[in-house]
Amino acid sequence: MDKQVEQALARFSAFRSAKTLGNFSVEQIDEWGFTLVPKGSESEDGSFHSDLTLIALNHGNEVGGLAVLNALCQEIENGQLTPDLRITFLLGNVAAAKAGKRYLEQDINRTFNTQAHDSLESQRAKQLEPIVRNSRFILDFHQTIEPTNTPFFVYQYNRLAALFAHAVDNALPVITHKQSTASKLGGMRCDEFGTHCGCVSIALELSQKGFDQQGIELGILAAKRAVAAVENWTEVKSQAPKQVNPMWTWSHIEAYPQEYVQLHTGLQNFTEVEAGQLLGHTQLGIAVQAAQSGALLFPKHIKVGEPKPGELYRILKQVNYFATSGPGRAVA
Repeated sequence: MDKQVEQALARFSAFRSAKTLGNFSVEQIDEWGFTLVPKGSESEDGSFHSDLTLIALNHGNEVGGLAVLNALCQEIENGQLTPDLRITFLLGNVAAAKAGKRYLEQDINRTFNTQAHDSLESQRAKQLEPIVRNSRFILDFHQTIEPTNTPFFVYQYNRLAALFAHAVDNALPVITHKQSTASKLGGMRCDEFGTHCGCVSIALELSQKGFDQQGIELGILAAKRAVAAVENWTEVKSQAPKQVNPMWTWSHIEAYPQEYVQLHTGLQNFTEVEAGQLLGHTQLGIAVQAAQSGALLFPKHIKVGEPKPGELYRILKQVNYFATSGPGRAVA
């Protein structure tokens, strides 16, 4: 196991094992999850509920979110942060993190709300589902495989999620969609499952995967803003802006071909391309051209011999769902 990952996991475990952090009692959920409860508000019947659940490591090699959760716990322990909220800290695929991999058997972020129990990831998703279901707000930290021109939010669109993301960071772009992607992916993402259960649920892609300091600092600030937004949610809703973050959705998904593809160096998330622009070549020398004009999302730079993904890239277009959506459903 990578030494830095080992140390970060040990630090998280120490926070989980403590009886108190600052002005909070620690209620353990499982080996990789706990809730901080304002003293005097402990659960008497052992039932679980959370005002805000912060999640990291749903993809094991996206370790920046783990550093964010640890930093927030440290600020709470130091008394720098004293919200009157139940805040849950949760790690998804720790086994993959220890192995330095995105996942071991199956992408956990494609296994929520399914009946599958045949992989380590689907079993872990089943453990996470009741925690997500009983959370009012979800902020799920991720990182991209390839470099990205900017951090960005991802969520299934609804007006309250848009307001929450805007409160967390009012400048970052949003990648969103109105319909669940579960039918195409086999199962829901964690943030989608939260939306399905009635939570206000968003994911934040901080940076390229790894202990990227700039991404971690962004995540810490985002987490603290999320805490403030949940504490003041009535005010956040009542002072809703006329416009929120720049919003994108995909207009094209390019399937990965039979032959391996070498995309040009420098193609990243949000790189603008024109229809017909040369993006790279297959092993046989066949040109790969952009199917449409727009911004790239998740271009796959993989080496010959590595597992082939289902998609080569997506093309994004800008949308303005917020301007045409209704007021959104109420959240307790």
